[in-house]
Amino acid sequence: MPFTAFRSAFLLVVAGCLALAPSALQARAGDRERLVLFDFELQDASHEGKLRGTRDDETARIALLSAELRKLIEATRRYEIADISSAAAEISKRRPLRSCNGCDIEIARRFGASRSLLSVVYKVSNLILEIHLYLRDTDTGKVINHMHANIRGNSDESWLHGLRWLIRNRLQPAE
Repeated sequence: MPFTAFRSAFLLVVAGCLALAPSALQARAGDRERLVLFDFELQDASHEGKLRGTRDDETARIALLSAELRKLIEATRRYEIADISSAAAEISKRRPLRSCNGCDIEIARRFGASRSLLSVVYKVSNLILEIHLYLRDTDTGKVINHMHANIRGNSDESWLHGLRWLIRNRLQPAE
């Protein structure tokens, strides 16, 4: 086969693949699972928390982590994140969701989600903290993936590093 004929055939195949790529991407986006993503909660078991109460920097850090989690989940393109802003008052009233007897599942079902993600930072002390993510199936209520990481240091940097590590290393790719 002359080089020009080979080149022409190759270019036709490449052009065909490029023409199909947008529709393939759209089909993939339409197949994503719907996820209700709840904001992080802080479970403070430290003596400091018992003595001094809520810290403003940790409250801000919880908001920072919640925003970062949303960004990281969206970047995976695996889930369609449901807008649950209309349930904000109910969610606030039922907090902590980690101990509401499955109310997160009820809320997720109302928004047509097949998955629910609860996120908790467990503070033992200013040095020792844990990040926990609980991915649950809304049909069964069962945890299908419990991701957790121990972090050292109570700073924006350590919290973000722990969360990013979890998403990169523990959130399972679509099968």
